[in-house]
Amino acid sequence: MIILIPYNLTARSLRNYLRPSFDPTQHQHQHLVVSSLKLKYLEISHCCDINLHLLSSFSCRLQKLAIHWYQKNRLPYGLQMILKDKLRSFVEKCPVLHTFKLELWPLSQQPVPMSGQRDVKINYEMRKHNKLKVSEIVGFDGSASLAEFVFCVTQNAPMLKKIICDPRCPRSKGNAHKWYDLTYIDRLAPARGQAKLLAKQIGGGIDVVIL
Repeated sequence: MIILIPYNLTARSLRNYLRPSFDPTQHQHQHLVVSSLKLKYLEISHCCDINLHLLSSFSCRLQKLAIHWYQKNRLPYGLQMILKDKLRSFVEKCPVLHTFKLELWPLSQQPVPMSGQRDVKINYEMRKHNKLKVSEIVGFDGSASLAEFVFCVTQNAPMLKKIICDPRCPRSKGNAHKWYDLTYIDRLAPARGQAKLLAKQIGGGIDVVIL
């Protein structure tokens, strides 16, 4: 499979609209690339991989991007390094992106929290992004790896005005997200506490909203 979206995709732009459900065949992958040259808004659900080569044909025009990451690919300690690298590279390849939303199903196990040190350690670099203004993380679990990714974005997006950390489970069909929030309600407060710690490390100039 060469596409980054295994199940559902919704795409909206001034001239193009792709139906939310499609059969992921090679022919439709080609159609996606051809018909998305002017794509400005992309929403990806149940994403389990990111194909940067496929995205490069239209990512330069994306202004709004929303990714719902598939739960099965998450590890107990948060975001694995290869996922962080791909997300970082994806954002870098969207030079006019002004709104970025990442939805993560909460971890089934207790996450490894970020340290209480003054600075979050950054183990990778990111090119400056001069257009990004708003970023939202739904399913923020307070894990060290996720905090590292968020911190890296904030330190390399000089125009960033707001970042939203929402520890609640992303909304889904049915009541799965409500069940999770009720079952693991004891994890919300620690996640919010980690978000507050992250906000202090990010510093002034960026409005950190904790839901």
